[in-house]
Amino acid sequence: MQKAHTIIEAIFYSVLLTVFLLVAMTFAIQILGAASLSGSIEEFQTNQELILQKISDSIYGATSVDVDNSVFDSEEGVLSLIMPESSDSPTKIYFEANGLYFKEGTADPVQLNTYDIKIDYLTFHRVVSDKAPDQIIVDMQFSPVSTDLAHLQHTLPLHLTISLRSS
Repeated sequence: MQKAHTIIEAIFYSVLLTVFLLVAMTFAIQILGAASLSGSIEEFQTNQELILQKISDSIYGATSVDVDNSVFDSEEGVLSLIMPESSDSPTKIYFEANGLYFKEGTADPVQLNTYDIKIDYLTFHRVVSDKAPDQIIVDMQFSPVSTDLAHLQHTLPLHLTISLRSS
């Protein structure tokens, strides 16, 4: 003799299946959100590394600092460098409207930060010594524009000291 299912059992199994599917969908959506957040953080860090490398290479490769066209000890700093190649001189690194710009010689300026990352401030400080090459101290802070990272209030202050190559 076959046993028939009652309507109460059918409703119970339907509710149980619905709860299971709801939990599985919530978990899947959270994983997708975490993957998106991870991608945003990776872009933030990659852009920061690119900026640091470009600034470091430029300062280290410079023969001298163009003091007259540089702005030191200001949150809207400008660094003008004299490079070994005359076509690259002056090389300027400057801050304008939440962007970090890099300009070699007469070429058009290039924005180094992506539009998802803003620069809060950029300060250059020059240290001069008779026995060592000039040193440039760079202080800057990166902040995300992306809403994925902005809610984490993730900012990255940066401080580095780079010596010009010795002449």
